[in-house]
Amino acid sequence: MIIEVRLPAMGEGITDARLSRWLVKPGDYVKKDAPLLEISTDKVDSEIVAPSDGYVQKLLFKEDDLPKIGELLVILTSEQNEVFEINNQKQLLRPTPDFKPISGRGIPGKLQKDEPFTEKKNISYRYISPFIRTIAIQENITVDELESIPGTGLDKRITKDDIFLFLEERSVEEIHSTIITSNSVKQETKAVLPIELLKEPREDIEYQELSRMRKMIAANMIRSKNTSPHVSSFVEVNVTKLVRWRNKVKQRFGEQYKENLTFLPLFIEAVINALKNFPTINASLEGDFLVIKKNINIGIATALADGNLIVPVISKADMLDLSGLVKQMNDLTNRARESALLLSEIQGGTFTITNVGSVGNTGGTPIIRQPELAILAIGSINKKPVAVKNGEQYGIAVADVVELWLSYDHRIIDGALGGSFLKHIAEYLEDFDDTRSV
Repeated sequence: MIIEVRLPAMGEGITDARLSRWLVKPGDYVKKDAPLLEISTDKVDSEIVAPSDGYVQKLLFKEDDLPKIGELLVILTSEQNEVFEINNQKQLLRPTPDFKPISGRGIPGKLQKDEPFTEKKNISYRYISPFIRTIAIQENITVDELESIPGTGLDKRITKDDIFLFLEERSVEEIHSTIITSNSVKQETKAVLPIELLKEPREDIEYQELSRMRKMIAANMIRSKNTSPHVSSFVEVNVTKLVRWRNKVKQRFGEQYKENLTFLPLFIEAVINALKNFPTINASLEGDFLVIKKNINIGIATALADGNLIVPVISKADMLDLSGLVKQMNDLTNRARESALLLSEIQGGTFTITNVGSVGNTGGTPIIRQPELAILAIGSINKKPVAVKNGEQYGIAVADVVELWLSYDHRIIDGALGGSFLKHIAEYLEDFDDTRSV
């Protein structure tokens, strides 16, 4: 029996991974769940394990290769000398021949700079993978353009992300030029691009190239905005009862559960309660179908020391009590900052929360994490004067107040639904049971 081991899905925005190290070789016998290879992405490192017992027959990628999601990595068989055939189309195998420049074509100037790149017209001595060559031909990328793409792969090879980023930037430039042309009647205007500025360095400006992770975050943010028409609603909430209760039980909670009780898990509880009452928000849109998720998986946007961002996910958060939420959240966010998350821990989110109050902001309009339908930003808790009703009279009191900002996908969520969902969260927090036990 042939046992196929493929590269699994690894979370939103991740389409490939670097094969860091093989842990087996052809001929080895492995038990089920034994590690076969190590892979790495910009977000996490992980191991791929054997799905069952078997003999290692063929390794289909080399170390430092970049297999794509779903591609076949290794073939195992139940019998040591079992005969099998590989169907390239069925197995989605990627050819990786060594690139050798055609004689005489490695000299700059042999081709015109604006001449389209083809299989027979390649002046680059860099390794250009078959996939990149195909994209270059399909998108009519010129030789000069291909040479200008900075590679982030091994030995500065051009990766899929590099060429897609180039195409995105080229599209933006074309749109920008079109806008300028259409708005100019008497005066010709030329857009000034960063690459042109770099040709004339200035002492009063410093250029910092974006990291690959930041480029991916930027691309995902653009994709989310282009995918979902964003609408935002916000509400101001009196959380005096919640603050009073948390301050009262914080020390006892820490002694009992050995965990620090912050305000965020209490807001997570409120969101979970609201999602149970508004299940169509705990969903995603696939084509013409709304896919409602049975599990409530809460993503927590976590800032990293290098300025980047990652979103670990508390899976089945609706099945956890407060102590379970605190333990899961603290563990995930701490390991996120140490780059020690597993691939499974950044997948499958159904709703995301970002705590902008942690940096002193009172609110903000977050961008939806695809393919989710909404994201909540929690502002800082501040003391404010509020009107308080006492019988038929009103007075002024100092209260703990927080702003909640909800961004949602207007393709599915209208203002009435989004506003009702946000109001439900607010009412849950304002009516917080400050007599509950820990």
